Amino acid sequence: MADVKLLYIEDDLEQRQNMAASLGERGFAVVTASSGKEGLELLASDKPSLVLCDLNMPEMDGLAVLEHVQRLDPDLPFVLLTAHPSVPLAVKAVMQGAQRFLVKPVSVSEMEITIHQALEFAKLRRWQREAEEQLTRLVESAPVPYIITRKSDGKILYANHHLADVLGIPPEEIKGRSSTDFYYNAGERDEVIARLEKDGFVKDLEVQVRRADGSFRWMVFSLAETEIGGEEVVLGGFLDITRRKEMEEKLRIYREVFWHSVDVITIVDKKGHIIERNPAHEQRTGWTDEDVADKSMFDFLAPGDISNIKEAMANTGHYRGEATGVTKDGESIPIDISIFPIHDAKGELALYVTMGRDITEIKRAMSELAEANQELREMQGQLVQSAKMASLGSLVAGIAHEINTPVGAMTSMHDTLVRGIKKLKEHLETIDPELFANDKKLTKIFGVINDANQVISSGATRVGEIVRRLRSFARLDEAELKSVDIHEGLEDTLTLIYHQIKHHIEIVKDYGELPEISVYPSRLNQVFLNLLNNARQAIAEDGTITIRTAVEDDRVTIMIQDDGAGIAPENLTKVFDPGFTTKGVGVGTGLGLSICYQIIQDHHGTITAESTLGDVTRFTIRLPMNLNEILGIS
Repeated sequence: MADVKLLYIEDDLEQRQNMAASLGERGFAVVTASSGKEGLELLASDKPSLVLCDLNMPEMDGLAVLEHVQRLDPDLPFVLLTAHPSVPLAVKAVMQGAQRFLVKPVSVSEMEITIHQALEFAKLRRWQREAEEQLTRLVESAPVPYIITRKSDGKILYANHHLADVLGIPPEEIKGRSSTDFYYNAGERDEVIARLEKDGFVKDLEVQVRRADGSFRWMVFSLAETEIGGEEVVLGGFLDITRRKEMEEKLRIYREVFWHSVDVITIVDKKGHIIERNPAHEQRTGWTDEDVADKSMFDFLAPGDISNIKEAMANTGHYRGEATGVTKDGESIPIDISIFPIHDAKGELALYVTMGRDITEIKRAMSELAEANQELREMQGQLVQSAKMASLGSLVAGIAHEINTPVGAMTSMHDTLVRGIKKLKEHLETIDPELFANDKKLTKIFGVINDANQVISSGATRVGEIVRRLRSFARLDEAELKSVDIHEGLEDTLTLIYHQIKHHIEIVKDYGELPEISVYPSRLNQVFLNLLNNARQAIAEDGTITIRTAVEDDRVTIMIQDDGAGIAPENLTKVFDPGFTTKGVGVGTGLGLSICYQIIQDHHGTITAESTLGDVTRFTIRLPMNLNEILGIS
């Protein structure tokens, strides 16, 4: 055993020499030292395989030598010898790194056995350390979090930097802590230990771990129990599945949305065949799983929509718009449909998703809203027009009043003038009965005065009639139902527009015998004004407006006709629609005829339009003669 070199440190010369000689005879190479200091010097130069050292020595005892040796070479075997043994001393020696503790005197055979045991123990410890170092390098280089814990209490003996990154704590701060600190639910460790006790390992256990900031990460555990240095430990590898869990939760939510959506959702292949559909599809359409097998999504759409949808998908890859779905019972359902593509990881088209929403109620609501809006516009138009007519009536009445005063004065003075001229002539004749017969010039002057008086009388009468008509048209005190002469309302209205038609339009009146009937006078005058104005505007140059009245089938009929431009056939059915006009921007609002229609409706009457483009346009009004009875007004 010359390859085994021993360093024997002993302050007793006789013991040192005897033991060295005996060990030499057993084949060991022995180097001796008389003190701890000398022994440490030889340790550096002779490189021994093992150190034998007495405990009680002056200057530096055996434990001090052991401490130095451990610092220089922790793997070097060390055997401590003493003639004064104690249990605490032995424990202390072993704890500091001594492989053996022998009590003197020691036989050579016992010493030889101890040397071999210490060498083997040191070799095993060196292998263990190297194995641990290799394990550390292995787990540090592994791309997954790794941990070693003591089984008994969960104390963390080792954690690699990957686990430290997951937990948000430096590796050195993790070591020594309890693994329970990092379970999001502390009770889960008991479950882990129970499975280890039963099977000796744990595989693919999903657990939430707590990070330093209080948040959690989902991990999948694979654990196994073993022994290191005679102590039961748990080796564990982890895989962070937080992202997977988040995706699973999103998929769960998406699935819930898909499954419980009231909108129809289908997943179809590139040819449009249904791969999957949500329950709403069958609930809305009545088509069963057997019905939709091998069918295309286009089989559930109205034929008129298919070409447009296919064209849009060919051009843009998707479609969004309204279409008509067809139920199993053949019912047509308006739907808002969206079709969009799903691509695979390579960016190639894989599937289509279609989403359809039944918009029957929406369209019904929109229709009702449009009708309400139409009514509101009509009402607004009527209010505006009524306000304009009220303003016009006030203006007309005011003008009539202002004109009536000077006209009254002029008429009164004219009468006075006529009587004065008459008295003057009579006085002159009493003076000279032959005066006018003999004086031709005087006769001529009186003739001129008489002619002038006749013109003044005629003009005053005409102005008076106009004023009366204006005041009658205004009818400011007749907003309620009243029995009136229809012809008077027509004449009043003609008076109002006379200055606009007198030069190029002839008014032809064909009035029949009409009784007075109950109407809303001011509102009916508004109808006459709108119709006559329209007729006037339709005549570009010279023309004729014909007004005809009659009693037909217990109704009063008023017909207003012009020979102007006429109305195109496609527009004739729309002339009473609010907002419709053919007069151009800034000329017409499109409210006049719709207001006329509403006013006649309020009179429980009818108004119709007939026209030939470029020839004649005729509006015919039919009014009941007993509106007061219909409305229950006495």
